[in-house]
Amino acid sequence: MIETIRTDGGVQSRERITEEYVAELADVIKAGKKLPPIEVYGDGGEVWAADGFHRLVAHQRAGKRTIRCNVHRGTKADAVWASCAANQEHGLRRGRGDIERAVKMAIEVKPGLSQEAIALHVGCSRDWVNRLCTVHNLKRADKVTGKDGKEYPARRIRPPWEVEGQGVAPRQIPPLPAGNATVPPPQTRSDVDETMVGQCIEIIKETGRASTSSFQRRMRIGYTTAARIMDVLEERGIVGPANGSEPREVLVDLGTGTSPSPVPADDQNPPARMDDVGKPIPDHLLPLFDRGQEVQALLSQISSMKGLLKRAEESGDVLYADVNFNSALAALQTAYADIKATKPFAVCPWCHGTFSDQCRGCDHRGVLGEYRWNTTVQRELKG
Repeated sequence: MIETIRTDGGVQSRERITEEYVAELADVIKAGKKLPPIEVYGDGGEVWAADGFHRLVAHQRAGKRTIRCNVHRGTKADAVWASCAANQEHGLRRGRGDIERAVKMAIEVKPGLSQEAIALHVGCSRDWVNRLCTVHNLKRADKVTGKDGKEYPARRIRPPWEVEGQGVAPRQIPPLPAGNATVPPPQTRSDVDETMVGQCIEIIKETGRASTSSFQRRMRIGYTTAARIMDVLEERGIVGPANGSEPREVLVDLGTGTSPSPVPADDQNPPARMDDVGKPIPDHLLPLFDRGQEVQALLSQISSMKGLLKRAEESGDVLYADVNFNSALAALQTAYADIKATKPFAVCPWCHGTFSDQCRGCDHRGVLGEYRWNTTVQRELKG
């Protein structure tokens, strides 16, 4: 019975189910044709899907209660491991996000394997695995098992915050006391242009307020860049934490006086705001792009939860003794990817946000998330 097959708990290696593909498969099933069996793993209790998630959903949409399966004896971890290798040569082609998710899952399930072994299993390059380990600071064992079955010392992966040529993370700079107009010395951060940080500080001085939208309007930059700069300003104690859609609190006196300065005339008639690919944002879509801060706030909360669970796992905190860390972290990673995909990234290149009620390319939103932009938009439309 289909309802006995579990697909929760992070066993799905794809970022999401593609509804169009499910609809096509459902039509094939309704026409009386049989699809290849799906792969499942069971240990006498629960049965976990490992390959064939689109086929499984399509059978449900077609009103079927049973589905053909190849049953393998194994645990949920075995199903996750098998899922990481799925769809290399059959089914719906995997996208970049699907492969990245599979790599992360594979490392979580078998942290003792080398990067070469992980890459071989998932079906990607070793450089890709190395990059993901570096960017996401993925936990690995002290020793790893190579493709030859032998154990080797794990190569240390540099966290992204480490300064080139140094082996330590930059120190935290404490907040400035009230009334001090001196800006703290910049920290070395490869993904933020210090010149742009200085320009944003000048904008705060002029306007008496700190918001990503004002950075975007004045500097004609995308939301992602503006948000990164705001994070740097928060780390340096210049602005306070996010407060919904409200401007950030300015924590230091930057020479603006005791009250915010009036908005300059050029802010009253600002230049067109740009999306993250450099295209003008129509006025009616500005509120939707502004709400990207809500999505970012959710992502920050999920990241905090992941960090807490990882620290609890590493320290052996007895409070979390009954937590299945692999399952919980995989679920959080799935939630993170799904929520991040909906964050406005670019104006729809097909309808340009004007005829969105008739556009299927953007699901009638007028905007695309970064994942859909990278995977569905043709190269000629990105120019």
